[in-house]
Amino acid sequence: MDILHLFQRFVSDPRGFGQMLILASLFIITMLILFSVLSRDLSKDLEKLPKEIPTDHLFDPQHFFDGKTQKVLQEMNHKWSKDYVQTQLTVLIAKDKFHYSLDQLANLLVDRWKLNDTVSPIHHIVLMIDITEQNVTTIISEQLADILTPEKRGELNDLFAKAFKGLKFDSGLRAYMDELDYMLHMTRTQKEKEKRDHLLQEIKENQNNLEASVRTQTLMSTLNLLKK
Repeated sequence: MDILHLFQRFVSDPRGFGQMLILASLFIITMLILFSVLSRDLSKDLEKLPKEIPTDHLFDPQHFFDGKTQKVLQEMNHKWSKDYVQTQLTVLIAKDKFHYSLDQLANLLVDRWKLNDTVSPIHHIVLMIDITEQNVTTIISEQLADILTPEKRGELNDLFAKAFKGLKFDSGLRAYMDELDYMLHMTRTQKEKEKRDHLLQEIKENQNNLEASVRTQTLMSTLNLLKK
């Protein structure tokens, strides 16, 4: 709608045009207020989360996990810290604390916790659990994207989600960690095997090329002798 058309509408029906402007203004104001409220709610959600990754890699203010499971989490993180690709798992679990979905909070948490910090030797995996919505999501450092693909993260999420039935969160987290450990090390082992296989293939091809080169030189020498 161009300016000339708006001017013509104003001249032909100034009262109707004025009403239209009022409605448009009210709509814009309403949207701004709604956006402000939602943004404030999101800020409140973030305030409930630690500003940095917890030193024990667990945010469980309502104590859903028992001491044994917490100890297993520490042991697994200690094990993964010794890997060639150093990895740490952090778990957040809460009930009736969030207004927003885990996916929305996860996007902000990546920046807040600097999960994609390329300077740090540690690669992070964060398991977020919303008991109220019975929702689970896993976020990772970008450096782990080749190892923990979206499909594999989906498998991990589905594995823990089974714990909502019967509220078996301890066994759910242990099953999650066992599968994660398998994925991390199995994938790395496969990559190492692929590198070995590629190297062996390259050596074999070089040997074949070398043998072909030696054979060619022998034939050339024989040909030169025949010419004489």
